[in-house]
Amino acid sequence: MKNLTKISLGILTSVGGYLEAGSLGTALQAGANFKYELLWAIALGPVCIAFLIEMSGRLAAVSKHTTVAAVRKRFGFAFHVWPFSAQLLVDLLVLASEIAGASLALSLMTGVPMPVWAVPVACLLWALLWGGTFATIENGVAVLGLVTLSFVVAAWRLGPEWHDALRGLIPHRPALDAGQYAYTAVSIVGATISPYMVTFYSSGAIEEKWTTRDIMPNRIVAALGMSFGSLVSISVVIVAALVLARRGITADTYQQAAGVLSETFGRSGFWLFCASLFIGCIGAALELSLDVSYLVAQTFGWN
Repeated sequence: MKNLTKISLGILTSVGGYLEAGSLGTALQAGANFKYELLWAIALGPVCIAFLIEMSGRLAAVSKHTTVAAVRKRFGFAFHVWPFSAQLLVDLLVLASEIAGASLALSLMTGVPMPVWAVPVACLLWALLWGGTFATIENGVAVLGLVTLSFVVAAWRLGPEWHDALRGLIPHRPALDAGQYAYTAVSIVGATISPYMVTFYSSGAIEEKWTTRDIMPNRIVAALGMSFGSLVSISVVIVAALVLARRGITADTYQQAAGVLSETFGRSGFWLFCASLFIGCIGAALELSLDVSYLVAQTFGWN
């Protein structure tokens, strides 16, 4: 049972990597513009990130060092300060985008302009980080993140041509708009393979005091956690292909894509979409906030 609870770390990492503003947006655009043709890019990301986070978890379990602490110890502070500065800047910028994504979800639900929600969302994040434990945040986001399975249910109910979907898992040159196709593919992979996922995961392993006995559970966590995110992302592409592409909607904005689940769930689909966006962005923002703290502390050798 103790090992099974570790899966929530993988799901939390997955929610922060696959279901946040950038990943959800690129998946919607991929399905709306190219139908199933970019499913291979969605499937490639999980394989890469699963190997990366498994290695970072194994490093933490065996050496008792996070990825950041190990790099600092091996190469010294003078070298490490440069990748540290770059990742810190990227983390803060992505954190700002996740706060905006959560604010947009609330704006869609209430009609109140998005900027009005920015400070309340930031205060909510602060309250959760200040008052909650790592386990509370980890398990809470993992459970709430299950709402995104509504995309999986929608994809199944809509009944895609599975043969065409399977063909999309094979990379190929598109007949039209090759430039946009390549740009979207790179965007999908780039939004999935984020450095903060690796550094956060290894920090979580240290928080949970993993040992060499956790090496096998670590592999299960990495595989199942990333599979969860991959399944939802693939479902987002399929639903967008069947709903948005058929209507000629390009999903350039979340407002255009907000009704993507309505065909399956009726009026509830809109609320499920908003809830998925909100929880995904909150999960990513919590993960990023913790990662920034871990990153600074580990770089300067603090506990």
